[in-house]
Amino acid sequence: MLARRTPRLALLVCVLSSALAGCGGLAFRMVHRVPPRVSLAEARVLWIATDVTDALAQRVAERIARSLATECETRVVPVGRPPEAGVVVLTIALRRSLSHRPATVMQSEWQCDPTGACFPRQMPRVIDVPVVRLLARVSVHDGDGRVLEAPRVLDVSETGEDEMGAELRLVGRLQRDIESTFRAVDEAITLSVESLADAAMEDALEDAIEAPSLLRCAALEDRAAQVADRSERARVLHASGSCHVAVALSGEEPDVAELRRAEQLLLSAVRLRPVQRYALAVAEVRRILARLRLRAEVPIGEPTIPEGYR
Repeated sequence: MLARRTPRLALLVCVLSSALAGCGGLAFRMVHRVPPRVSLAEARVLWIATDVTDALAQRVAERIARSLATECETRVVPVGRPPEAGVVVLTIALRRSLSHRPATVMQSEWQCDPTGACFPRQMPRVIDVPVVRLLARVSVHDGDGRVLEAPRVLDVSETGEDEMGAELRLVGRLQRDIESTFRAVDEAITLSVESLADAAMEDALEDAIEAPSLLRCAALEDRAAQVADRSERARVLHASGSCHVAVALSGEEPDVAELRRAEQLLLSAVRLRPVQRYALAVAEVRRILARLRLRAEVPIGEPTIPEGYR
């Protein structure tokens, strides 16, 4: 039935997020704008405080400073410098760790037989592959010492024959993660749903995918109460819950009440039919809710430093 119409919302989001999620099938597809965790709108200047005597830390700080200069005036300063009025301070403490692990690779070697004929042959060889690991402790506060983002630890590692190449990739990953603190990002979310047995309910589901609304989500939910088969009722509840997620994320700000309603419906689907698809949908909604809680409340505390750093 889906072939008879092309859902406008799904088509639009497929264009925007094709790199993250494939198109096709029944699914609610959304592009949700995640606002910055720390706003620089009122900041006079952003200080990036780090150990300027450490070449790697200095290089990372300068890369971030150049990139964030489009958001606010930036400056790299030594860690511990007393802040000034109107300043937002991003503090980065960076550590690098290098280890090795054995890996088996196939290499071409020339073999010669007793007649003197030589030919290439793939032979296994054990080599030590470098593992580069970067640990960054990141926090943000303002000129008055108020914590804008509690300290957190970013722990990333790369394996490869090229040690410097692995380090460059890690620096890029850290940079993107740290900069997302101050920049809005578009997050593609796909919630796949299953086809429904009843033709009328299938039409209602297609309508909800094309243009999610509270009325269309409620129509699916109401129909679920009329379904006797447990598996089919679970499919309808899962579809209704996914619809509520799409509605919750359609505005400028996520609707927490709608996300809570979606969580309840998806949990009901899991209880009727405990399958991975439904459990993952519940986990996705809870991930969004947890992020909203973190934005509303900034916890004060020290992050745990992973083992392996000296």
